[in-house]
Amino acid sequence: MPSPEEKRTACANHLHRRFEFPGGVEEAKAKLDTLFLQPKMRKKDEEQQYRPEKLYKVLRQSWPRLQRDLEKVMVPAFMGQAGHWLEIGSRGRVHERNNMPFFS
Repeated sequence: MPSPEEKRTACANHLHRRFEFPGGVEEAKAKLDTLFLQPKMRKKDEEQQYRPEKLYKVLRQSWPRLQRDLEKVMVPAFMGQAGHWLEIGSRGRVHERNNMPFFS
C-alpha cells in the first residue's frame, strides 16, 4: 500500500503531465493545497452554503466515483457485445432486467 506522500506525489505528477506547470512537480504539489468553495448539501428551504475544500481531497474522492459510474455503464454493454461475438445470449441482468436465454 503506498504511503500518503507517495499518493500525493503521484497525483502531482499526473497534474504536471496534464497542465505542464513551469515549476514542475513541486509547483503541482503546491497546487494540490489550493482551497476552493464546494457547495454543501442543503435542505429544501435553506440558503446555499459553501465549505472550503482542498483540490487534493476532491480529486481523491472523485476517482472511485468515476470508476463506479464507468463500470455501471460499461459492464452491461460489454456483456451484451461479448454474447453477440460468441453467438450466445448473455446471462444475468442487463439494463436492469433479466436478459436473454443462454443460447440464441
